[in-house]
Amino acid sequence: MYMRRIHKKLSKLPDAVMLIIAVITALFVGFIDLVTGYRLAFSVFYLIPIFIAARYLGLISGISISILSAVLWFLADSGARGGYPNNIIPVWNTLIRLSVFLALTFTLHQMRVAQKKREDLTNFIVHDLRTPLTILLEGLYLLQDDADEKRKILTDLCVISCNRMNTLIDSILDVSKFESGKMQIDIQNMRVRELVEKALEGVSVWAKRNEIKMVSKYETDRDEIKTDEGLFYRVLINLLSNAIKWSPSGSTVTIRVSEPERGKILFSIEDEGTGIPRTMSEKVFDQFTQIKGKTALNVHGSGLGLNFCKLAVEKLGGKIWINSGKDKGANVMFDLPV
Repeated sequence: MYMRRIHKKLSKLPDAVMLIIAVITALFVGFIDLVTGYRLAFSVFYLIPIFIAARYLGLISGISISILSAVLWFLADSGARGGYPNNIIPVWNTLIRLSVFLALTFTLHQMRVAQKKREDLTNFIVHDLRTPLTILLEGLYLLQDDADEKRKILTDLCVISCNRMNTLIDSILDVSKFESGKMQIDIQNMRVRELVEKALEGVSVWAKRNEIKMVSKYETDRDEIKTDEGLFYRVLINLLSNAIKWSPSGSTVTIRVSEPERGKILFSIEDEGTGIPRTMSEKVFDQFTQIKGKTALNVHGSGLGLNFCKLAVEKLGGKIWINSGKDKGANVMFDLPV
């Protein structure tokens, strides 16, 4: 988990900054290697700047840092050890080390290329799913108008499933944009009540189908907020859908809007489900992390919804967290600046 977070942070840094970090790290390792000598075997840390350059900057940078590391190791080897019976030995050692460094560089570069191709293919496939899904939804909307009661229930369920697929597709695409720093947002003045009620309407059929009561409570007079309407709406839809998914029939899901401190509005989605273990309260926001066991609706999640919510809320200038305990229901809260 921590390595993934470090990887995300490094991925967002400009290439020039990453190159400076790699060079400084190589020089620092070379200096420590010269001072400590062969007894501490500090030379293994030359792999760190090589990894940074090859993994995040590309093949040319990786080769350059590999050569720099090999030269620094040669200088440290000559200055600190010395005493070789033949002057060719340090040169031979340097060539062997350079070969290892270059092999590591090419391996990391190939891994980077393969990952990029895989991500591009995933995005291409997911993006192309939107067109047939949109056509399917249009047909279902037409069937809803002329269907009798039994067929209307069936078409309503189909519409819910299609909309959830749409949400999943958007989450997959947008998580990649968030991680690469390419996600654009459109901040405008929005009405809080309108956005909340719109989200409740979006999940109303699903909640009614599972006999779950949806309640909204407004504990602030403020009804305007600057935010991105699309992102905010999808955060609410994801959180409300999760609450419904984990709630037993006959229970209540409550969305509460308050202003506990000046300049911030707090949104709280409370359910009466099985709850989330305290040890998982932070991990559930990581990508593809799921709680063990089945949901109340006997289906598994994708592990992307809460990760998307976290990225979106942070992009909007807020933070998100969970207050929950096992068998005590879950209370997912996030705040946004006014």
